[in-house]
Amino acid sequence: MESVHRALKIARDPSHSRASQVLARLIEALKHDHPIRLSELDDLGYDDCHLALQLILDWRVARHYFDRL
Repeated sequence: MESVHRALKIARDPSHSRASQVLARLIEALKHDHPIRLSELDDLGYDDCHLALQLILDWRVARHYFDRL
């Protein structure tokens, strides 16, 4: 869940303007089960894109785990 904390930190930091916007939208989309265009990840640098993908993987693992409870 480290990816969640890292993504939230960037999403709340205005100095990462584009990355913060994209990560904030991704977090909201995952949280509320809303769609997001994957092409938005192209706007991220390599490290931020990797973080976004890790966030998606962690979200999927968590959903899969809680669906089985």
